Parts: sequence; C-alpha cells; structure tokens
Amino acid sequence: MHAVLFELGLILVTVPVLALSLNLSFIEALIADIGFVIYALFYSAVFNLVYDRVFPINATPFQPICTVN
Repeated sequence: MHAVLFELGLILVTVPVLALSLNLSFIEALIADIGFVIYALFYSAVFNLVYDRVFPINATPFQPICTVN
C-alpha cells in the first residue's frame, strides 16, 4: 500500500511538470508518466535480479573473528 501511494503521489507531482515543460496536454503527460512508471518497474526488477546473481548473500551465517569471554 505504501508503494502504491508513493507512486500516485509521484504521478501527481510529475504530470504537471511534464505537461508544462514539454508543452503536452495533461492526458499526454499522464500517458508519458505511466510509461515512465512501467519502465521503472521493469528496470528495477531486472536490476535487482542481476544484482542478486552477481552479489549473492552468503549461505553461512556471520562468523565472529574473536569471542569475548
């Protein structure tokens, strides 16, 4: 729910900025912004998959170097 509300808030902020800076109608800016959101969704999914393959989490738990008695 938090991520959905964050994205909706981001769209509310970026649609007017896109519309004014690129001389688009608000519908065109909304469509462009939805395209950006979909692109970011797939980019982040692929990035996380690749990152997890390149830098896997060690299967063994952390072993302390020394112990204090």
